[in-house]
Amino acid sequence: MESVGATDQPRPSPARLTWSGIQDLPTELLITVISLASEMARDNLTHAQRLSTVCSQWRAVVEETPEIWTQITGYDPPEAVNKAMEKSRDMSLDIRYRTKSHYKIQGPKAFLQAVFPHIHRWRRAEIVLTSCTYDELQGLAVGTAPRLESFTLSVSGYYGQPFTLFGGVAPGSLREFHVRRVSLLWGGEQFSNLKKLWIGADRYWPLSLQSVLLILRATLRLEEFTYRGDLSQTFDDGNGTISRGFILLPEMKCLELCSGSPGVLEILKYIRAPACLNVSLNATLGDFVDPKISAQVYGTIIQFLPRITALVEQGNRVQIKAMPQAAHFSISTVAFDLYHPTQTTKVLKWMVENFADETTEMDLTIEDPAFSEENLDLLIPPTLHRRISTLSIGNLWETIHRAGSILQYLSSPKLGSDGQVRWPLPHLREVADLSHSCDLLGILRMLQARAEAIDSPAVVKPLKVSKLLGEQPNQTHNASDTLELHFVRAVPALLSKSQVTPSKPSTATGPESDAVRHISTDTQARLNL
Repeated sequence: MESVGATDQPRPSPARLTWSGIQDLPTELLITVISLASEMARDNLTHAQRLSTVCSQWRAVVEETPEIWTQITGYDPPEAVNKAMEKSRDMSLDIRYRTKSHYKIQGPKAFLQAVFPHIHRWRRAEIVLTSCTYDELQGLAVGTAPRLESFTLSVSGYYGQPFTLFGGVAPGSLREFHVRRVSLLWGGEQFSNLKKLWIGADRYWPLSLQSVLLILRATLRLEEFTYRGDLSQTFDDGNGTISRGFILLPEMKCLELCSGSPGVLEILKYIRAPACLNVSLNATLGDFVDPKISAQVYGTIIQFLPRITALVEQGNRVQIKAMPQAAHFSISTVAFDLYHPTQTTKVLKWMVENFADETTEMDLTIEDPAFSEENLDLLIPPTLHRRISTLSIGNLWETIHRAGSILQYLSSPKLGSDGQVRWPLPHLREVADLSHSCDLLGILRMLQARAEAIDSPAVVKPLKVSKLLGEQPNQTHNASDTLELHFVRAVPALLSKSQVTPSKPSTATGPESDAVRHISTDTQARLNL
């Protein structure tokens, strides 16, 4: 028997329930959904117009919401860009056009003609062209950009006269500016509020040292400055002089200079940045064996980063890293890189000899795949008294092709030029092989040879290596798979058998424990004794 009040009414289909749910979305939430969906598409304006065909409600939201029309890129056709200029009303715009990516959809001339009249609404803009003339960029010279925060202007081939951006009016909100191969006139205090400045000079029309210094004098609030390109030997004022006095950049944190000429060193001589922490110097500096050149580089860097000497004297650890065509030096919070295409090892050795003394603890990291035992012998020969206490070989992405030979080099003493027998890197206490092809067996053999030499008659005996860090074989995809082994007692006994097998973690904690602690997220190991 049916219950009283029961009614026979058809239940709505699942599709109808879903459709009703979409239609019932609040307008604010629907705007968010459509905006996010459009931003995920490269042709976001075209995608938004597709979404407007779902129903009349969606069409009304798309057509009447200015925020949906503020992302302007070259992936959308000209008609969509022109429509966005109207639909975005007075909203701030993000502009992006790259000739190589967008020219098949619309050419740069049509795109720039559509967006230049609205330059006063730009918030972020990136314009990367293969070639252009002044006439095509004239909109940048006449319009003002009071809302602009970040601007990139890059042209592979610019054919035109130098010009002043934004009619010489300062873009008060601009904090980040990247410009490459465009002849600009840098006047007055127009860019005084910049925090990040990246300049790429045309090799056929390089900036002069005087021009670069004038730019820096007008951007005293910079935190990051990068200059890439040659420096010409001409002087803009015709008298062959540069105004005296250092340029103080009190907020500068990072400086990168890349040039095919040694002129970039001159930039360092004329500026002072007491808060600078990172310097990257890529230049043709000549032969570092030449005392004049090495002394010039040393004097320039030590003037610009005077804290290096103080940090060494305070006993801070020094890190030296060999990278492909580059040498990295860091101590505490200060770091600098020197790039050299053919003399990386000589640059490294120059760093070691000039910026560290015999009492300084040093870490050496090898990330140059071509680094060999010959490079190591040149860098830290047994006769050079430097305290390399930590050695790291490779990383998860780079394998050192001669890693095995490097380990063999460290496994036996060497006869020095003074007739004395010494072990290479005698202060070595920690070894790490972080490459995906970690040679754990080779490391253990090296450690055993050095441990057995502790009681040998060698003049300079090696210290006992107490820490080994390596990447587990066949598990290179996860950084948490690294293992750390601490040798806490007699190394020769521990290394008499080199096989490592899984076991339960050791509970011994005292100095007499002969276990090898293996610190990892999922396994424990010890050496077979």
